[in-house]
Order: sequence, then C-alpha cells, then structure tokens
Amino acid sequence: MAVATFLYLTIKRPGHAESGFDVIQFFYFVSLIGASLFYLVELWSRWSDLEALKALYIPSITPLVGAPTPVQVHDFLKWDLTFALLSTGIAQLWFVSDVIEIPLILLWYLIAIPLLGPGAAVIAVNMWREGQIGDHFVMVKEKEKEI
Repeated sequence: MAVATFLYLTIKRPGHAESGFDVIQFFYFVSLIGASLFYLVELWSRWSDLEALKALYIPSITPLVGAPTPVQVHDFLKWDLTFALLSTGIAQLWFVSDVIEIPLILLWYLIAIPLLGPGAAVIAVNMWREGQIGDHFVMVKEKEKEI
C-alpha cells in the first residue's frame, strides 16, 4: 500500500483536486487478480489430494496435543485467518445500502471463496462498494451542474 501511495503521489499533480476513484478501482482490480492467482496456483498444485487441501486450509476442531510445534503453529494461523476473514465478512455487511444486498453478499462469498479464494472475495466486495461510492459521487456532481 505504501508503494502504491508513493507511486500515485509521484504521478499525481499536487494541488489539483480530483477523484482518485479510477486509481482505487485499478488497485482493487490488480489486487483481486493477484489474490486469485496465488489461491488458484496453490489449489491446482494440490487438486489431486483433497486431504492435503483440507490440511492446508481447514483448522483442526480438536487441540493438537503432542503434535510437533510447526503443526501447532500452522493450526493456530489457520484459526487466526478463519476469525479474521469471518470478522471482515461480517463487517462488510455494513456496506449495504439496502437489506436485499445482504443475501447477495453472502451468496457471493459462498461462490467466490471456493473458486477465487477468501482474499479475492473480500477484495471484490470492497471493489463493489467503492463502485457504489463512485456512482454516488458522479450523481452528486451531475446534480450540481444542473443547478
């Protein structure tokens, strides 16, 4: 993010007030593609062994007593990621502007997480929300011109 900010401020002329909507949407798009590619490469490399995929992504329900430390750390990180993604997903439900959008976001997660990965699913919801904000910004600007 710091590199993207630096590059944007290097290119952007200071003192010129303009919307950064296109830059943000481009950043989200590149992040979406990158997150999806990393997930898909990992998924395809283990596709033939579903137990390996399960061991990689799904945390253990029972404590791993007596397991080697790296296995316990990996399980802890899987739980950490699970709670982080769940809280992010729940927080993103505040983005809705209409109640009908809640089941649509949940359906999106249901479809996108297995196909594109959890990171890409979250990025896509953020990209959609920024698009709504950008559309609202354009409508306000058009109304100001009419007055």
